[in-house]
Amino acid sequence: MKRFLLIFLVFASTAFAGNSQLATGNLKFGPATWYQPAENFPACRARGMTTICGYAATVPLDAWCAALKANGLTAWCQYTAQTAAFFAAHPEYRQLILGWIELPDEPNGGGNATPAQCADEYRSIKAAFPDWPILLNLDGRPLRSQTSLATMAAYGAAGDVLAFDYYAINDGDGPGAIVQIGNILRMLHQACPGKPVIAVLESSDQDLRVSDWGKSLDASGKVLGLSMRGPTLLEVGQSAATAVANDAAGVIWFEQVIGAGWEKFYGVPAPIEAAMPAINGILNANAQPRPPPANPATTRPVWMLDITLTVDGLVYDLVPRK
Repeated sequence: MKRFLLIFLVFASTAFAGNSQLATGNLKFGPATWYQPAENFPACRARGMTTICGYAATVPLDAWCAALKANGLTAWCQYTAQTAAFFAAHPEYRQLILGWIELPDEPNGGGNATPAQCADEYRSIKAAFPDWPILLNLDGRPLRSQTSLATMAAYGAAGDVLAFDYYAINDGDGPGAIVQIGNILRMLHQACPGKPVIAVLESSDQDLRVSDWGKSLDASGKVLGLSMRGPTLLEVGQSAATAVANDAAGVIWFEQVIGAGWEKFYGVPAPIEAAMPAINGILNANAQPRPPPANPATTRPVWMLDITLTVDGLVYDLVPRK
């Protein structure tokens, strides 16, 4: 297992070695997971997560905050009347919260909200919590090619931090579509210069085959679900490497199972789960400021320093030395 993990990480890094940003990237946020309940927080931390994205409402908010603190986690919390009232009354929990998640989720997709509506919500949140950053998550599928830069910029104006979710394997687009993660990142950076963009990536088998979407037909008459599956460990690594190589500000893992409606919070296969501490360890270390070279005259620039992985006491380069 450890040997395969090393191979996958070297492969993923080598595949994108043409972009020097792969070495350290521009990550600003540690690895996160999307909407996990408080009872799963110890396991999230064991997998190397530093942040929970979304209050899953399986326990009261005060217990949720206590669980965050007990497990050394931070969170993005969705902005609702309930959560706004709670945090306004409990400023002592502010240090646990990175900021607000603006609703609806995926306004350019299933959330079905216009840029103007998102802007109104953004202004409303800022009026109540002017110093809290606001995260806006976009649907990645229409961002691949169907969305103009002007429309991206209009949505992007409604968030201090942007995110997008795109699941090439679960959606049935196949491993060749993993490059779309980089395409979307580059377009969002162009449309919204200076704004951090987080990639929401797949690690579970979402079981979309049994959804109405999975049962529908494509233009050729093929059942879409026949191409839908969970990612392999290699594909998870390629997705993360693509995000880092294209200046993602962070990675949020989607670990849930959707199925015909919604099935459960967690469904990551065992081989991927076993690799997550190492993958997230790299992403987390990458999110921290790196020290300057000891000797700039003979050492490569900081942004070209290698990522390393320690396995059984041995240190391996994940970006081949040049």
